[in-house]
Amino acid sequence: MLKHVEYQTPELTAALARYGYGLGNLKGREIPPAARRYGVEELVIRILTSNPDPRYVEGLPVIMAKNTIDYAKLLGIAENGNALKRLGWMLSMAKRSYKDLDVPYDLDLEATVEKCKSAKGGLEEVFNPNFDIAPYRERAKRVREPISAEWGIMTLHTLEAFERNLILYGVQQRKTA
Repeated sequence: MLKHVEYQTPELTAALARYGYGLGNLKGREIPPAARRYGVEELVIRILTSNPDPRYVEGLPVIMAKNTIDYAKLLGIAENGNALKRLGWMLSMAKRSYKDLDVPYDLDLEATVEKCKSAKGGLEEVFNPNFDIAPYRERAKRVREPISAEWGIMTLHTLEAFERNLILYGVQQRKTA
């Protein structure tokens, strides 16, 4: 089972900023030394396994598009952290967002998604642990993204939110008709 840790920390916020996803409260500030201990691959898995603030999860495609990712290392960390299913889900959401917005991506992303498909297990919830999901559980079941349903992930994260962040952080402009 995945460990639940604090959902939002200055350390994670600063680490995200270091890789190009600066949330408003850190813009223009120096990155603290504690945030420098995470490589981008470790940061991705830490965020996926800690159920943090939704802005963190929805920023993962941004930092992956802005940085060089070692997919073999990412996969190894996910395997060691029992996070293959969540990684597969997030990479599938990112891949779809990249395609929708014409964002170029490494073909190793597709290969990593395929390797993550070996992940077993029941339904997993990807929610902030300080968020009372009970009133939203039925809504989450009804409005779940097809990608989330395919991976057995219960979450309120949407492709629209992933894509909005890619545009907001200057990764790519929306296609025009």
